Amino acid sequence: MYFNEGAELYNESNDLPLHETKKADEIRGRAKGKFEQALPNLEKAHKLKPTDKDTMVSLKSIYARLQLKEKYEEIKEKLGN
Repeated sequence: MYFNEGAELYNESNDLPLHETKKADEIRGRAKGKFEQALPNLEKAHKLKPTDKDTMVSLKSIYARLQLKEKYEEIKEKLGN
C-alpha cells in the first residue's frame, strides 16, 4: 500500500510542468516517506519468500529511489538484470 502511494506521488511529480519544481520537490519528499514506510514490510516479505519476483522488483525500485546503491545492486543481481 505504501509502495503504491509512493509510486503514485512520484508519477504525479513527474507530470508537473518544469516551472513547478518546488511543488515537484515537495511531492517527491512525500513519495520518499511512503517508500521508507514500505521498505521494512517488503524486506520482511523478501526474507519470508526470497524468490518472489514481484517483491524483488518493488525492492529494486525503492532501493533506486532511496539511493541505497549496495542493496540495489544486490537485488538487481538476484533478478538477473
